[in-house]
Amino acid sequence: MIENKKERVKREEMKRLSLFWVVAVSVFVIDQFTKSFALAYLKEKSLDLLPFFSFTYVENTGISFGLLKGSQTWVILFSVIVVGIIFFYHKQLLEEKDPLYLPAALILGGTIGNLIDRIMLGHVIDFLDFKVWPVFNVADSAICVGTVWLILLLWKKDEKEGGA
Repeated sequence: MIENKKERVKREEMKRLSLFWVVAVSVFVIDQFTKSFALAYLKEKSLDLLPFFSFTYVENTGISFGLLKGSQTWVILFSVIVVGIIFFYHKQLLEEKDPLYLPAALILGGTIGNLIDRIMLGHVIDFLDFKVWPVFNVADSAICVGTVWLILLLWKKDEKEGGA
């Protein structure tokens, strides 16, 4: 009976670990594929799809909203630190009752996607343009969604545990 419970817990951890890597790698692959598309087909022109949305090629040397333009060294260093923290804590995240590993996987995949661009190209390729918002990419979306999701889960966890 005890062995079955240990095996069940181990299987559950393996499922979570697999899902963690599937999400992180999927975000990275989709991000890189869409950036390749943008580089190949959008560099010379914008593609208007809807009155409020188009594909517009932008080379961003900063972070979200064009902040910290020209600060590649600091942005790369920060990205490496984020990736390192997620790698260091990912096993602990898998053991949590709340699925903290899922938003962490989104953040990891997105951060690595943008980090590769920064190192290889010296900038990040952005192409999703909603006209009322700065142009962004799949990695940016994953990082933002993952960050908000992680904050909400931690906030919920803190409330359950009787935090302030």
